[in-house]
Amino acid sequence: MNPESVNVDDIKVCKADSKLWIKYEKKPLRIKTGDIELNEGGILPYINPKTKKPFKEYPNGKEDFRRYNINIPVEGELNKIMKSIDSMMEGLEGLDDLEFSKCIREGDPEEKYHTKDKINVKFRSEFETNKITTVVYKPEKGNPKEVTINKFSDVEKLIKLGSVVNLVIVINKIWVSETKYGLNIECEQIYVKPKEEVKENIVCAFD
Repeated sequence: MNPESVNVDDIKVCKADSKLWIKYEKKPLRIKTGDIELNEGGILPYINPKTKKPFKEYPNGKEDFRRYNINIPVEGELNKIMKSIDSMMEGLEGLDDLEFSKCIREGDPEEKYHTKDKINVKFRSEFETNKITTVVYKPEKGNPKEVTINKFSDVEKLIKLGSVVNLVIVINKIWVSETKYGLNIECEQIYVKPKEEVKENIVCAFD
């Protein structure tokens, strides 16, 4: 559903199988973001801890599943929804002795590359192989076409600053560690208008 259709009062924390979940009308909360211009955020570069510069390629040819994320700016109704969820999750009963890791990282007008509020969205992948299972689309001759994604570096090559993305995000599972807790925000589908094609009028894959 679109952010405008979400009633935040219907977002609930539920317990099942000894785990905590976010539910919307007894189902996972699934939201179509609409077009988001990546003028900041996006996929963060893989930094070499020794040189402090991005790797030109993955060390030993191995990808790190912990990097399968994209930072997206959130504005308007989507911003309100995420802030409402943060407020609801803060000091959650039974977890109030742990630190809550907020969904929203608030922007700072004084910080050049982080002026807008953002959320971190995780690409889905297979547990054993780390193969990306998020469905990815891009435009071809004015229409959306599914892209074959074999590894995360394929996604990195497609999504650059200046691109426009349109995601279906799923907010469902609450994770808990020894000191913190927070929410999994997963990307179920993403439609990418590459930077060079942003000005074209292209039909969205999710409409």
